[in-house]
Amino acid sequence: MTKDEMQEIVERKGVKVKAIDAKPYRFALPCLIGPEERPTLNMMCCRRMMSDGKIGWLLDTHNCFSAAPDEELTLVPVDYIKTEEQRMRIDEDDEKMMRAREEQGRDGD
Repeated sequence: MTKDEMQEIVERKGVKVKAIDAKPYRFALPCLIGPEERPTLNMMCCRRMMSDGKIGWLLDTHNCFSAAPDEELTLVPVDYIKTEEQRMRIDEDDEKMMRAREEQGRDGD
């Protein structure tokens, strides 16, 4: 994919999403990878609340990305989740992680 092709996809399919609302396996982050800056739509696979208050994501390429919870991101929706059971499992895991981090913060982090 070229930078122009990625930009066209983002312009056509991209949506604005607050970082806190970017749930795993629902969106891809447009980014440039490596020293050659290879254009990639990188699926957001899992997220964690970080000690600095930001949300961190592990991306499909095993790179990481972080943003403030209220930061608005331009993301591309992906059609990864195929069944309701799969969606429920992913959402349950994500909710457990978010709850655990909130409780950890209340305990003094």
